[in-house]
Amino acid sequence: MKSKILLGGYILLIAIHLIADLISHEAYFQLSKVALMPMLMFWVYTQANGYVTLTRLLLFPALVASWGGDIFLLFQANQWYFISGLGCFLIGQLLYALIFAKAKNLQRSFSFWQLTPGIFVVGFSFLVITPQVPGELLAPVGLYTLCLALVLTSAMRRYQATNHFSYKTGVIGSALFVLSDSLIAINKFWMTLPYATIWIMTTYCLAQYLICYSILKHDDQSS
Repeated sequence: MKSKILLGGYILLIAIHLIADLISHEAYFQLSKVALMPMLMFWVYTQANGYVTLTRLLLFPALVASWGGDIFLLFQANQWYFISGLGCFLIGQLLYALIFAKAKNLQRSFSFWQLTPGIFVVGFSFLVITPQVPGELLAPVGLYTLCLALVLTSAMRRYQATNHFSYKTGVIGSALFVLSDSLIAINKFWMTLPYATIWIMTTYCLAQYLICYSILKHDDQSS
């Protein structure tokens, strides 16, 4: 019951955040964004029900890193806040890649089809986004793109190495994270997108939830 209440709180915070964005209410927009990851962390804690594994433990620093990224990206006036936010999310993505690498029941070699989505992400970024990125941001944006591709590839590699729900939600969550960050890059460096933050935050919040659900479901012995 407690975990359902917390998940409901997470959904409510997302709704408040999106509505605050639509009506340009800065205070609710910022407060709801800052509260999102702590609420999700509490949900993970209650959903784990005392069953502790390495992958579950690694979820918390990954979410803390994402929380730091959320906070830094609230401040757009200085590009160093953007770089700091990117750095926080990079740490989170590396942790997610490690989590997916550990959350497998079998060791399998790479298959080409598992690499394809990651290759597409890198190719799209370097062909479409990179030419629009200022020189001082080129290295951090490029490195972060590689980390995104690594997370998606790590999620894809779990095919037949975890249960169906864990695999499916992990891949969808990782893909939504890629989509969310791609929308950020397109909106920031290439063209202004209508309702950009609505789409960015919707895909981001769903991605975080699905990745957490994926790891919890992998360790769920009833699956």
